[in-house]
Amino acid sequence: HILIQYFRICNALKKFPSPPGYWLFGHILQLRRLDEECVQMLEKRVVSYDTCFVHRYSILPGLACNNAEAIKTVIKASSPNGNWFYNLARPWLGHGLLAVDDQRWSRNRRLLTSAFHYDILKTYIQVYNDCVDITIDKWNSLADQGESFNIYDDLKLLTFDTITQTAFSLNLNCQTSGKNHPYVLASR
Repeated sequence: HILIQYFRICNALKKFPSPPGYWLFGHILQLRRLDEECVQMLEKRVVSYDTCFVHRYSILPGLACNNAEAIKTVIKASSPNGNWFYNLARPWLGHGLLAVDDQRWSRNRRLLTSAFHYDILKTYIQVYNDCVDITIDKWNSLADQGESFNIYDDLKLLTFDTITQTAFSLNLNCQTSGKNHPYVLASR
């Protein structure tokens, strides 16, 4: 049953353009390192393919959308029904929004959509901007020193600050206190 779904997905994705790749490895060899060269290659692909293109990660295909209308079409799909990946990952993911049947998915999406309505999110714009400003200021000071730095930890702290301020109305300032903040240490 999973193989049939896999071949259906592969067949459907054949309708989309794809950059040349290796028959067994797909595009994995071209994307093995996320460095400046890889980013430039992806930027060229976004320009070359107007709406979507298929990347193959070995035998697993993935649709890359780089156009707002194409993304909207994919997101507005009725549900992720029949997705073989979710069937395999369900023991780890559980039966959350990602891996449920049609009826539960539609119901849950309707319930969540109102929580993320633009008018509700608009009230948090100042919080988002303040948190991002802290991150940008930190990066600017690091860049002024002329040293390279890893943004991964900073993005985690930015996310943590944003979520605690918007969801819990709690201003922890994790970005300024750093990785040694008690809440950051507890969340690891």
